[in-house]
Amino acid sequence: MTDKSQFHHLGGYGRSPRKNAPKWSCIAGITREGARIPGAANHIKYPSTPKLLYGCSPLEAGRLAAERADQAYDHGRRPRRLRRDGIALLAGVPSYPVPRHVVENDPAEQATYRRWSKMTLDWTIEVFGEHLLSVVEHADENFLHLHYYVVPKLRPDSRLDLHEIHPGRRAKRDAAEAGACKKYQDAAYRSAMMRWQDDYWYEVSRNFGHDRYGPKRARVSRLQRLMERRMEEAKARQEAALAAEREKFDREMAQRRAEQDRAPLQIVAAVRQDYEEANGMLRVACVALKGRVDAAEAEAERLRARLAALEEEAPLRFVA
Repeated sequence: MTDKSQFHHLGGYGRSPRKNAPKWSCIAGITREGARIPGAANHIKYPSTPKLLYGCSPLEAGRLAAERADQAYDHGRRPRRLRRDGIALLAGVPSYPVPRHVVENDPAEQATYRRWSKMTLDWTIEVFGEHLLSVVEHADENFLHLHYYVVPKLRPDSRLDLHEIHPGRRAKRDAAEAGACKKYQDAAYRSAMMRWQDDYWYEVSRNFGHDRYGPKRARVSRLQRLMERRMEEAKARQEAALAAEREKFDREMAQRRAEQDRAPLQIVAAVRQDYEEANGMLRVACVALKGRVDAAEAEAERLRARLAALEEEAPLRFVA
């Protein structure tokens, strides 16, 4: 049974990666990867140009986010410049949970994917409003997915209004202002993010039969998870190879059927060609025979004329 569970990730990025985070985990890295800049998507064997669905390019959204981060101050008690790893860009990834090769080879699934893409885009616009600057579609991985980029505005006090657009951070701030301890602030954050995922499922995913939660996965070691991923990739490659072989077989069978359908026509054409050749040879023979007949008739006429001349000369010879 195919897993069709919802996948929708939202992350925050600063001008520099956080401690122990990958080098690409920053505004420049995440937007370059989204724009498929050469060298920024090494996990993709054959990157393709993303399709722009809304707004500007990811690079332009990243440029504006970095520009506002350079002017922003932190949310601490004392005013200070925003840290280099302070969040100034939100980037989300909703993914369509049907393998890409299935979508590409099934017109009905293609139509369903287009509806999912349109509803996801509409939901994203409604949730983030004017803060949403860019949405692109990626079609070069195992699953089709969208990338969107949200940039907080710079308030008059030179602080980014991140809490207004990030549901988890807004809930955590509200809990802190209500006097909750750190534990309950974190709980409020997680609860808000779950409600955010619930809202996306209710407005979009459930309309396509996608599950809110996927199958629970047991905790495994990194090595085991890596082996599982490689097995999944190998399985996907085998399925793609099988689909290619099936397509090749169907194409060859169609060609054979077409050749069989053409065989009677080829026989008729060959007989017609033989007939035309024989008819041509007959016409040539007739022309040659007519020439011979004409020559024979001319020779007979000449002989008759000579005979007549001889008969006229005969009495004269006898008299003499």
